[in-house]
Amino acid sequence: MASDKDTLTAANARARPAQLAGIEISPSGLGLHFPQLDANLYLPALLEGFLGSRQWMASAMISFLLMLRSSLFLSSILRRSSAALLAATLVGCGTYTYTAINVDDQTAFIPSVRVSLPLSGQEGMPSEPQSGHAIELGYTVTKGSSSQTLVPGQNLISVGGVQFNAPQELRHEFDYRYAEILYRYRRFFGTSQNFGFEVLGGLVNSQLKLSTSSPSQMASAAANSNGISEGVGGIWRFRPTTSLQARYAVFVTTETSGNRTELFAVQALGANASIRGGYTWWYVHENGFKLVSDFEVRFRGPAVSLEVMF
Repeated sequence: MASDKDTLTAANARARPAQLAGIEISPSGLGLHFPQLDANLYLPALLEGFLGSRQWMASAMISFLLMLRSSLFLSSILRRSSAALLAATLVGCGTYTYTAINVDDQTAFIPSVRVSLPLSGQEGMPSEPQSGHAIELGYTVTKGSSSQTLVPGQNLISVGGVQFNAPQELRHEFDYRYAEILYRYRRFFGTSQNFGFEVLGGLVNSQLKLSTSSPSQMASAAANSNGISEGVGGIWRFRPTTSLQARYAVFVTTETSGNRTELFAVQALGANASIRGGYTWWYVHENGFKLVSDFEVRFRGPAVSLEVMF
Protein backbone atom coordinates (compact mmCIF):
# COMPACT_ATOMS: atom_id res chain seq x y z
CA MET A 1 0.00 0.00 0.00
CA ALA A 2 1.38 3.42 -0.94
CA SER A 3 2.22 5.80 1.86
CA ASP A 4 0.73 9.26 2.24
CA LYS A 5 4.05 10.64 1.04
CA ASP A 6 3.95 8.59 -2.16
CA THR A 7 0.29 9.40 -2.77
CA LEU A 8 0.83 13.13 -2.37
CA THR A 9 3.97 13.12 -4.50
CA ALA A 10 2.30 11.11 -7.23
CA ALA A 11 -0.78 13.28 -7.19
CA ASN A 12 1.25 16.41 -7.84
CA ALA A 13 3.52 14.70 -10.36
CA ARG A 14 0.63 13.60 -12.59
CA ALA A 15 -1.52 16.70 -12.06
CA ARG A 16 -2.69 18.64 -15.06
CA PRO A 17 -2.70 22.48 -14.97
CA ALA A 18 -6.52 22.50 -14.92
CA GLN A 19 -6.49 20.43 -11.71
CA LEU A 20 -4.28 23.03 -10.02
CA ALA A 21 -6.66 25.93 -10.64
CA GLY A 22 -8.91 25.32 -7.63
CA ILE A 23 -6.33 26.06 -4.98
CA GLU A 24 -7.35 26.90 -1.42
CA ILE A 25 -4.83 28.77 0.75
CA SER A 26 -4.88 28.30 4.50
CA PRO A 27 -5.38 31.42 6.69
CA SER A 28 -1.71 31.30 7.72
CA GLY A 29 -0.60 31.29 4.08
CA LEU A 30 1.59 28.23 4.70
CA GLY A 31 -0.77 25.49 3.53
CA LEU A 32 -2.22 24.65 0.09
CA HIS A 33 -5.21 22.39 -0.55
CA PHE A 34 -6.03 20.94 -3.99
CA PRO A 35 -9.71 19.81 -3.97
CA GLN A 36 -9.55 18.13 -7.38
CA LEU A 37 -6.54 16.06 -6.25
CA ASP A 38 -7.66 15.62 -2.63
CA ALA A 39 -4.10 16.60 -1.66
CA ASN A 40 -2.56 19.02 0.84
CA LEU A 41 0.83 20.68 0.99
CA TYR A 42 2.30 22.27 4.10
CA LEU A 43 5.30 24.37 3.03
CA PRO A 44 7.42 24.24 6.24
CA ALA A 45 7.03 20.43 6.30
CA LEU A 46 8.25 20.26 2.72
CA LEU A 47 11.39 22.12 3.67
CA GLU A 48 12.03 19.73 6.55
CA GLY A 49 12.15 16.79 4.13
CA PHE A 50 8.63 15.40 4.68
CA LEU A 51 8.55 14.25 1.04
CA GLY A 52 12.29 13.80 0.54
CA SER A 53 15.58 15.60 1.12
CA ARG A 54 15.63 19.40 1.41
CA GLN A 55 17.62 19.59 -1.82
CA TRP A 56 15.13 17.42 -3.67
CA MET A 57 12.18 19.35 -2.26
CA ALA A 58 13.71 22.67 -3.29
CA SER A 59 14.03 21.38 -6.86
CA ALA A 60 10.53 19.92 -6.76
CA MET A 61 9.01 23.15 -5.48
CA ILE A 62 10.67 25.17 -8.23
CA SER A 63 9.14 22.85 -10.82
CA PHE A 64 5.83 22.97 -8.99
CA LEU A 65 5.72 26.79 -8.98
CA LEU A 66 6.61 26.90 -12.67
CA MET A 67 3.65 24.61 -13.37
CA LEU A 68 1.39 26.99 -11.43
CA ARG A 69 2.57 29.96 -13.49
CA SER A 70 -0.25 29.44 -15.98
CA SER A 71 -2.88 29.51 -13.23
CA LEU A 72 -4.87 32.65 -12.42
CA PHE A 73 -4.11 32.02 -8.75
CA LEU A 74 -0.33 32.34 -9.10
CA SER A 75 -0.19 35.95 -7.94
CA SER A 76 -1.96 35.16 -4.67
CA ILE A 77 0.20 32.09 -4.05
CA LEU A 78 3.47 33.92 -4.66
CA ARG A 79 2.50 36.80 -2.39
CA ARG A 80 1.40 34.65 0.54
CA SER A 81 3.02 31.25 0.23
CA SER A 82 6.25 31.63 -1.76
CA ALA A 83 7.41 34.40 0.55
CA ALA A 84 6.89 32.02 3.47
CA LEU A 85 8.75 29.26 1.60
CA LEU A 86 11.72 31.54 0.95
CA ALA A 87 11.69 32.70 4.56
CA ALA A 88 11.86 29.14 5.83
CA THR A 89 14.76 28.40 3.50
CA LEU A 90 16.74 31.41 4.68
CA VAL A 91 15.98 31.20 8.38
CA GLY A 92 15.42 27.47 8.88
CA CYS A 93 12.78 27.94 11.55
CA GLY A 94 9.03 27.50 11.88
CA THR A 95 7.97 31.13 12.31
CA TYR A 96 7.53 33.04 9.10
CA THR A 97 5.73 36.25 10.09
CA TYR A 98 7.98 39.26 9.59
CA THR A 99 7.59 42.92 10.31
CA ALA A 100 7.15 45.00 7.17
CA ILE A 101 9.83 47.48 6.17
CA ASN A 102 8.36 50.98 6.12
CA VAL A 103 10.21 53.94 4.64
CA ASP A 104 8.65 57.40 4.58
CA ASP A 105 10.80 60.25 3.28
CA GLN A 106 9.01 63.59 3.19
CA THR A 107 11.97 65.65 1.99
CA ALA A 108 13.05 63.82 -1.16
CA PHE A 109 14.19 65.76 -4.23
CA ILE A 110 12.80 64.15 -7.36
CA PRO A 111 14.34 65.15 -10.74
CA SER A 112 13.19 63.73 -14.05
CA VAL A 113 13.47 64.14 -17.82
CA ARG A 114 10.84 63.64 -20.48
CA VAL A 115 10.81 63.39 -24.28
CA SER A 116 7.59 63.71 -26.31
CA LEU A 117 7.24 62.49 -29.90
CA PRO A 118 3.98 63.59 -31.62
CA LEU A 119 1.96 61.08 -33.62
CA SER A 120 -0.51 63.61 -35.01
CA GLY A 121 -0.45 67.08 -36.54
CA GLN A 122 0.28 70.09 -34.32
CA GLU A 123 -1.29 73.52 -34.59
CA GLY A 124 1.17 75.43 -32.42
CA MET A 125 4.73 75.07 -31.23
CA PRO A 126 5.62 71.57 -29.94
CA SER A 127 6.22 73.04 -26.49
CA GLU A 128 2.61 74.27 -26.26
CA PRO A 129 0.18 71.73 -24.72
CA GLN A 130 -2.37 70.78 -27.40
CA SER A 131 -4.76 68.05 -28.47
CA GLY A 132 -3.34 64.98 -30.16
CA HIS A 133 -1.54 61.67 -29.85
CA ALA A 134 2.08 61.24 -28.77
CA ILE A 135 4.70 58.85 -27.46
CA GLU A 136 6.20 59.94 -24.16
CA LEU A 137 9.49 58.71 -22.70
CA GLY A 138 10.32 59.53 -19.10
CA TYR A 139 13.02 58.83 -16.53
CA THR A 140 12.86 59.62 -12.79
CA VAL A 141 15.53 59.08 -10.17
CA THR A 142 15.64 59.79 -6.45
CA LYS A 143 17.24 58.74 -3.18
CA GLY A 144 15.95 58.87 0.36
CA SER A 145 16.06 57.46 3.86
CA SER A 146 14.16 57.13 7.10
CA SER A 147 14.31 55.33 10.45
CA GLN A 148 12.21 52.49 11.85
CA THR A 149 11.99 51.35 15.45
CA LEU A 150 11.50 47.72 16.39
CA VAL A 151 9.94 47.63 19.85
CA PRO A 152 10.32 44.73 22.33
CA GLY A 153 8.21 41.74 21.31
CA GLN A 154 7.87 42.86 17.69
CA ASN A 155 8.67 40.34 14.96
CA LEU A 156 12.00 40.61 13.21
CA ILE A 157 12.76 42.27 9.89
CA SER A 158 14.58 40.31 7.19
CA VAL A 159 16.48 41.93 4.31
CA GLY A 160 18.45 39.87 1.82
CA GLY A 161 18.74 36.95 4.26
CA VAL A 162 19.92 39.08 7.21
CA GLN A 163 17.61 39.23 10.23
CA PHE A 164 17.21 42.30 12.44
CA ASN A 165 15.70 41.41 15.81
CA ALA A 166 13.80 43.67 18.19
CA PRO A 167 14.36 45.90 20.02
CA GLN A 168 16.55 48.25 18.03
CA GLU A 169 16.57 51.29 15.75
CA LEU A 170 17.02 50.66 12.03
CA ARG A 171 18.13 53.00 9.28
CA HIS A 172 16.72 52.44 5.78
CA GLU A 173 18.20 54.02 2.65
CA PHE A 174 16.80 53.57 -0.82
CA ASP A 175 17.73 54.39 -4.40
CA TYR A 176 14.84 54.42 -6.84
CA ARG A 177 14.85 54.70 -10.64
CA TYR A 178 11.80 54.61 -12.87
CA ALA A 179 11.73 54.56 -16.69
CA GLU A 180 8.63 54.61 -18.86
CA ILE A 181 7.52 54.64 -22.48
CA LEU A 182 3.87 55.63 -22.80
CA TYR A 183 1.21 56.31 -25.37
CA ARG A 184 -0.47 59.64 -24.56
CA TYR A 185 -3.69 61.21 -25.78
CA ARG A 186 -4.63 64.82 -24.95
CA ARG A 187 -7.86 66.67 -25.67
CA PHE A 188 -8.65 70.34 -25.02
CA PHE A 189 -12.17 71.76 -24.88
CA GLY A 190 -14.02 75.00 -25.59
CA THR A 191 -13.31 77.91 -27.85
CA SER A 192 -10.40 79.09 -25.71
CA GLN A 193 -8.89 75.58 -25.45
CA ASN A 194 -7.73 76.38 -21.90
CA PHE A 195 -8.77 73.14 -20.20
CA GLY A 196 -7.90 69.62 -21.23
CA PHE A 197 -7.38 66.06 -20.07
CA GLU A 198 -4.95 63.29 -20.92
CA VAL A 199 -4.89 59.49 -20.71
CA LEU A 200 -1.71 57.41 -20.76
CA GLY A 201 -0.65 53.79 -20.88
CA GLY A 202 2.49 51.83 -21.63
CA LEU A 203 5.55 49.98 -20.37
CA VAL A 204 7.71 50.76 -17.34
CA ASN A 205 10.86 49.60 -15.60
CA SER A 206 11.04 49.93 -11.80
CA GLN A 207 14.41 49.64 -10.02
CA LEU A 208 14.47 49.68 -6.24
CA LYS A 209 17.61 49.27 -4.11
CA LEU A 210 17.32 49.04 -0.34
CA SER A 211 19.98 49.17 2.36
CA THR A 212 19.12 48.54 6.01
CA SER A 213 21.53 49.01 8.89
CA SER A 214 21.65 48.82 12.67
CA PRO A 215 24.54 49.51 15.06
CA SER A 216 25.80 45.95 14.48
CA GLN A 217 24.43 44.78 11.11
CA MET A 218 23.95 45.89 7.50
CA ALA A 219 22.10 44.29 4.60
CA SER A 220 20.88 45.20 1.14
CA ALA A 221 18.52 43.90 -1.53
CA ALA A 222 17.22 45.02 -4.91
CA ALA A 223 14.20 44.60 -7.14
CA ASN A 224 14.47 45.36 -10.85
CA SER A 225 11.47 44.47 -13.01
CA ASN A 226 9.34 45.49 -15.97
CA GLY A 227 5.61 46.02 -16.11
CA ILE A 228 2.78 48.24 -17.25
CA SER A 229 1.37 51.63 -16.24
CA GLU A 230 -1.74 53.67 -16.88
CA GLY A 231 -2.74 57.14 -15.81
CA VAL A 232 -4.95 60.18 -16.22
CA GLY A 233 -4.25 63.89 -15.98
CA GLY A 234 -5.67 67.37 -16.26
CA ILE A 235 -4.21 70.52 -17.83
CA TRP A 236 -5.07 74.20 -17.30
CA ARG A 237 -3.42 76.27 -20.00
CA PHE A 238 -3.81 79.88 -18.85
CA ARG A 239 -1.30 81.09 -21.45
CA PRO A 240 -0.19 79.37 -24.67
CA THR A 241 3.25 78.66 -23.20
CA THR A 242 2.34 78.41 -19.49
CA SER A 243 0.19 75.76 -17.88
CA LEU A 244 -0.64 73.92 -14.68
CA GLN A 245 -0.58 70.13 -15.09
CA ALA A 246 -1.68 67.37 -12.71
CA ARG A 247 -1.31 63.62 -13.25
CA TYR A 248 -2.06 60.39 -11.39
CA ALA A 249 -0.65 57.04 -12.56
CA VAL A 250 -0.46 53.47 -11.24
CA PHE A 251 2.02 50.77 -12.22
CA VAL A 252 2.43 47.03 -11.71
CA THR A 253 5.61 45.07 -12.45
CA THR A 254 6.64 41.49 -11.74
CA GLU A 255 8.22 42.52 -8.43
CA THR A 256 6.81 45.90 -7.44
CA SER A 257 3.64 47.95 -7.68
CA GLY A 258 2.74 51.51 -6.78
CA ASN A 259 1.42 54.87 -7.82
CA ARG A 260 2.46 58.48 -8.20
CA THR A 261 0.71 61.84 -8.07
CA GLU A 262 2.29 64.97 -9.50
CA LEU A 263 1.44 68.64 -9.76
CA PHE A 264 3.59 70.83 -12.02
CA ALA A 265 3.74 74.41 -13.25
CA VAL A 266 5.09 74.22 -16.80
CA GLN A 267 6.78 77.00 -18.76
CA ALA A 268 7.87 76.65 -22.39
CA LEU A 269 11.49 77.46 -23.20
CA GLY A 270 11.27 78.18 -26.90
CA ALA A 271 9.63 75.91 -29.46
CA ASN A 272 10.94 72.50 -28.38
CA ALA A 273 11.53 72.49 -24.63
CA SER A 274 9.87 73.33 -21.35
CA ILE A 275 10.83 73.43 -17.68
CA ARG A 276 8.54 71.81 -15.11
CA GLY A 277 8.59 72.56 -11.41
CA GLY A 278 6.25 71.27 -8.72
CA TYR A 279 5.62 68.57 -6.13
CA THR A 280 5.21 64.80 -6.43
CA TRP A 281 4.06 61.95 -4.22
CA TRP A 282 5.24 58.34 -4.80
CA TYR A 283 4.32 54.99 -3.29
CA VAL A 284 6.25 51.79 -4.11
CA HIS A 285 5.52 48.32 -2.71
CA GLU A 286 7.63 45.16 -2.94
CA ASN A 287 5.70 42.06 -1.92
CA GLY A 288 8.49 40.40 0.06
CA PHE A 289 9.29 37.60 -2.40
CA LYS A 290 12.90 38.82 -2.65
CA LEU A 291 13.32 40.75 0.56
CA VAL A 292 11.28 38.33 2.73
CA SER A 293 9.86 41.26 4.72
CA ASP A 294 7.30 43.25 2.76
CA PHE A 295 8.71 46.61 1.77
CA GLU A 296 6.79 49.88 1.41
CA VAL A 297 8.40 53.18 0.52
CA ARG A 298 6.67 56.50 0.40
CA PHE A 299 8.53 59.57 -0.73
CA ARG A 300 7.41 63.04 -1.65
CA GLY A 301 8.98 66.38 -2.19
CA PRO A 302 9.84 69.11 -4.68
CA ALA A 303 10.35 67.98 -8.23
CA VAL A 304 11.91 69.51 -11.31
CA SER A 305 11.78 68.18 -14.86
CA LEU A 306 13.08 69.09 -18.28
CA GLU A 307 10.85 68.13 -21.21
CA VAL A 308 11.94 68.07 -24.84
CA MET A 309 9.31 67.98 -27.60
CA PHE A 310 9.68 67.25 -31.29
